[in-house]
Amino acid sequence: MASLSSNAEESGPPQKMSSDVQTRLMDAERFFRRACEQIVQLNRRLDEMAKRYDKASRENHRSFRYSLRLRMAVTEGVRNMYYEYAANKADEITNLRCQALHDSEMGSSEEDNSDFDPMDDDEYEATDEMEGEAEPSSRDEPLNCPLDQNGE
Repeated sequence: MASLSSNAEESGPPQKMSSDVQTRLMDAERFFRRACEQIVQLNRRLDEMAKRYDKASRENHRSFRYSLRLRMAVTEGVRNMYYEYAANKADEITNLRCQALHDSEMGSSEEDNSDFDPMDDDEYEATDEMEGEAEPSSRDEPLNCPLDQNGE
């Protein structure tokens, strides 16, 4: 009975962690989409201001040109900050997807071995020596995600 409760406890936290990763991933994707929408709006606003600036320039309205130029500079700065924010969220999304992929792979390997009791196996010593050496080294290696192209 004690082994059943320990197996249930071991399988509980990875699922919770996976749920936490999924929640963080959905939040990051939502923030990324909103940032992209804001960038589109700011680009439209910049285009409209550029048209007004060109018209003021053609008609030689210096006072309008000055105020429009200031507004354009501020809007470009805000847009650039949204670009940085969106890029950071894109990196976060990539990392969370890798983590979710890694968690699902680890969860499936734990589920495959959850019913295995090495003490019930008569040939425990022979199989443990072969499988036991490869398993810890693969878990100790750092996560190498195929989605991560930054080389970090």
